[in-house]
Amino acid sequence: MQIPIVRIYDLIAGDIITSTTTEMSSAIIRVATMSDSSHAALYIGGTRIVEAVPPSVRVTTIDIALADSPWAKAWRLDSLNQKDREKICGFAVNARGAPYSSYAAILSAFGASAAGGAGCFCSRLVAAAYDSAGIALTSAGWGATYPGQIEKKENRNANLRCLGWLKNPLLADCDDRLQRASR
Repeated sequence: MQIPIVRIYDLIAGDIITSTTTEMSSAIIRVATMSDSSHAALYIGGTRIVEAVPPSVRVTTIDIALADSPWAKAWRLDSLNQKDREKICGFAVNARGAPYSSYAAILSAFGASAAGGAGCFCSRLVAAAYDSAGIALTSAGWGATYPGQIEKKENRNANLRCLGWLKNPLLADCDDRLQRASR
C-alpha cells in the first residue's frame, strides 16, 4: 500500500509528526523500542511545531525541526473538535522551556515512567498535551509513551490515522524518495 504525501499546508493544529534522524541517538531509540520513529512533535499551526529536544521544550518551524530527518509522517485524530485542538496546542506551548529529560525518555523505552511524571521528552510532551484534553493517545499512558507507540496500531488511539509522508517544501526531490520508501 502506498502512503500518500502530505504537504505542510495540509496540516491542522493538533496533528502529530513522527520522524527519525541519522544520528546515533535516533538509532539507539529505534532499536531499543523496535520502532521506525525516534521523535514526535505537535503541529500548532502556521508551519510551527512544539517539540521536546535537549535542552528543553521549544517552539520552532517544521523545516528547522526536520532539517536532519530523512523522513517524517503526519498523524491526525479526526474526532478532535476546535476546543480540544486549542487545549492540546495551548498545553504544549505552555511547556516551552521545560527541561528535557534523557532519563525519562530512556525509562519510557522500557514501559516505565519517572516518579511523578518528572522530566519531559518528545512523545511524553505530545501524549501529555492530548491528555490535557482528556484524550489518551496511546495505551501506555502519557508518562511512558515513546514515539513508536504513536505509530503502532496495537498501541495508539484507535481513531489516530496516518495522513501520510510529510513533505518538506525545502526538499525538492522528496516525492520520489518517499514513494519508493512506501512500496
